[in-house]
Amino acid sequence: METKNLGPWQIECDPELTRSLYAANAVESTTPCTCSACRNFRALGSGAFPPSARAMLLDLGIDPAVPAEIYENGPNQAGSLSCAGFFHFVGRVLIDDREAIATSEAGVRYFIRRDSELVPQAFANHPVLQFEFEVLLPWVLPEALLQ
Repeated sequence: METKNLGPWQIECDPELTRSLYAANAVESTTPCTCSACRNFRALGSGAFPPSARAMLLDLGIDPAVPAEIYENGPNQAGSLSCAGFFHFVGRVLIDDREAIATSEAGVRYFIRRDSELVPQAFANHPVLQFEFEVLLPWVLPEALLQ
């Protein structure tokens, strides 16, 4: 386990184990969906996150293209779609601010939860944290984004 400072949290995590669970396809979206927001997220793949936010996820061992859950909050005036969701990773919180929401340099809002939902079976014998996020996504599907 490695100790990392992530916004207002200090965590202990195992990026190698998390990475191996994602790489072995033991972690997959628990709610495959065909709605336009989910299809747009999948079309963007790991490019759904700005480089610095993507690097933060990769540093935790998370595959940015495989969220456990994703949902839309609606379009903004600029034609982007606000989406939120979460990932799981092996770890535990050492220092916690349960009220905090952090914002990455790239504007991705995130927080770490001890209580996880929709946890894949692959994590059953490990301490699990949930990385929740909110991000503005460009619309890349051929159909129009409904306002």
